[in-house]
Amino acid sequence: MKQQDELTDLIRLTARGDEGAYKTLYEKTSPRLFSVSLKLLKRRDWAEDVTQEAYVRVWYHAKEYHTERGQPLTWMISILRNLAIDKLRSRSAQEVEGDESPDELAFGGLGPVKQMMQSQSAMALEGCIDELSEAQRTSIFLSFFEGLSHQQVTARMDEPLGTVKSWVRRGLQSLRRCLER
Repeated sequence: MKQQDELTDLIRLTARGDEGAYKTLYEKTSPRLFSVSLKLLKRRDWAEDVTQEAYVRVWYHAKEYHTERGQPLTWMISILRNLAIDKLRSRSAQEVEGDESPDELAFGGLGPVKQMMQSQSAMALEGCIDELSEAQRTSIFLSFFEGLSHQQVTARMDEPLGTVKSWVRRGLQSLRRCLER
């Protein structure tokens, strides 16, 4: 049985309230999700919190997973990614509302205007990513967010190397066009 089929079965059982399946799902996927979370957030404590919250969401929303929309790990990573973005946004807002002096804000890091611009850029990128096909989104995510080589992406997605390279190239071209609009 392929890994994605096994994960799909575990999510289905989790949707029915099977705690054993949920535990197995966690054991099989938590190292990967934590790694993604750590790469996105760059702080271990935040990554732990977001990973934990992602698994809570998986438990409560397992019924909403549909195989025709994508692979199980991709679905779980998208939950985690959205939570990580929310965490970064909330931390940025807290830092702006903090007790730093205007000079610290102006010279000691990102000021409110730059933070707003980054936030808008992140939202634009997220919207553009949502416009990609599932195959393009998954191959780009594995290549750039998880740092896998094209060969590793090929093995993970069980697709030919040329197909994966085309998905990545076309997906990046689509992202570029979308962001230029």
